[in-house]
Amino acid sequence: EAEQSGVQHLSVNATALNEALGVKTTTTRDFAIRSTSDIDARADLALESVLPGPITIQVSGDNDAETENGFKAYEGTGNVTGEGDLAYIATYKDFGANGEMRIAHIDGTAANGAVPVDGVAVVGNKTATLPSEGTFEYAGDATNRKVGVDNAIEYGSSEFTADFVNSKVDGTLKFAQAGQIGLSADITGNEFSGAAADDTGYNTEGAFYGKDANFIGGIYEGNGSQGTFGAEKDGIPADLVVPVDPTPVEPSDSAEENITGFQSTALSSIERTLPFNTGELENAIGYSAIRGDKDTWSGNQADVAADGTLPADKVLNTGDNFTAFDTLSLRADMVKPQSVQQALKVNPKQEGVGTVKVEAGKDALNPDFKYNAVYESFGTQMQTGHVYGFINSGAAGDVSRVANVYVQGNLTSQAYMDYLAEVNDGKAQYVGTATYIENIHLGDFDIAKSGGFIDKWTASPEEGAIIAPVDGTSKFDVDFVNSKLEGTLTFADGDYKYMPTNNEIKIEADITGNTFAGNNGIDTAGGFYGDKAEFLGGIYQDAGDVAGGKGAGAGTGTKFQGTFGAAKQ
Repeated sequence: EAEQSGVQHLSVNATALNEALGVKTTTTRDFAIRSTSDIDARADLALESVLPGPITIQVSGDNDAETENGFKAYEGTGNVTGEGDLAYIATYKDFGANGEMRIAHIDGTAANGAVPVDGVAVVGNKTATLPSEGTFEYAGDATNRKVGVDNAIEYGSSEFTADFVNSKVDGTLKFAQAGQIGLSADITGNEFSGAAADDTGYNTEGAFYGKDANFIGGIYEGNGSQGTFGAEKDGIPADLVVPVDPTPVEPSDSAEENITGFQSTALSSIERTLPFNTGELENAIGYSAIRGDKDTWSGNQADVAADGTLPADKVLNTGDNFTAFDTLSLRADMVKPQSVQQALKVNPKQEGVGTVKVEAGKDALNPDFKYNAVYESFGTQMQTGHVYGFINSGAAGDVSRVANVYVQGNLTSQAYMDYLAEVNDGKAQYVGTATYIENIHLGDFDIAKSGGFIDKWTASPEEGAIIAPVDGTSKFDVDFVNSKLEGTLTFADGDYKYMPTNNEIKIEADITGNTFAGNNGIDTAGGFYGDKAEFLGGIYQDAGDVAGGKGAGAGTGTKFQGTFGAAKQ
């Protein structure tokens, strides 16, 4: 937990103030903790008729004296009934590299030595969520002190078993003089509490502290004494833990063997009636969703909603869309399954115009997908690219514009991703290239002006740019500790329709494992590839105003898309 909390027990012998008061005690979790060295002692809860409020106590300071078993002692004063009339010694020990837990005694006298004050406390950052199953062993320290003036603290050891299934804590404290003290408590949330079974037992309160409930700490009182305990998980006493070399070890095997990736396909059409009563087309564009390596679906045309949405129970994680750098299962069938009923098997390294048959359920009248492809290789372990073209239905001409972007390669191993969070403050920069393509709506392309399909590919550079991607640069800042990625893609001036302001596209994503995804109006996905996360690569596209970038005519929905690939600096 971010906020510190704890529990304390106080015993105040107020006989000297008023014989009728006698000895008053209180146990409470209600007290202010400004830091582990600055807390409020709630003697006011014990002496409600005497004290107007809590007593500020400083637990530690500079140059505190060493005592035993790693405990330290601080001498201080506080205000009880008058200025500085409480003189005390705070004896404490910290647990955890970041001070996640502190146990402490605060013992002294007030009113010029007439009122003995004895206190114990545990404070720190409690574990936010405890394990829901399992039994864990803890071992560490314990203290015991008889209540009263001039009684010394005895140091001992503690052993605990925490059963998170049955919500029970059982422990044994061992002392040379006080002997063995057994404690038992019930776990509630991240705290525990136990009452003495009889007059010879001890009451206890405490909690689990630190990450993954790494520490258990608490206080106890009974039989005229009170004390503390603090222990670490896994049964190793805190004073016997062997220091571990904090230098991170760089993994040797740092790239996955199988190729995986991400892709997105935008399909578009313009409103028209197809010849020979073969159907109607509408003004539409959309990409549905960014698809991963395993994305596929098992339905048939009857399962598809009127708007083309695939039923969730038919979308599966059993595909294999990326198998080699010269093979791609282009998942247009998951964008417009009514028109494209199977994945398009294309070659991203195709030279010139490629052609594959589209399974559209029209048998001999099935159209062709005529495409071009551009790609960039990053070493031998990552590739980014575009596959773009038109679905052509013979006499009907071009019936759909297809624009696909992809990244594929050998992802960096999770072990190496974890290592990157431990070196260079978890930060890295990547610099590289980017691509951008617009006019991906069929309505953006003047078919009549082009003079037919062949002219699309043999047009002058100025005309050809209408369907081809342009190159730019990329720069990324990566925070492996906080799992964040931010980047800027920059492009030269050009005759753009839809390019964002200053010819820049901002990428923001969250890192999960060795991949990342985000949507800040720009939908993006990608990963870290190669040995030692040498490269990062991904795809992006204008997300539009509707899920899946859906739109009607040109200038609506998804208006541009692209890729990026960068090398670690």
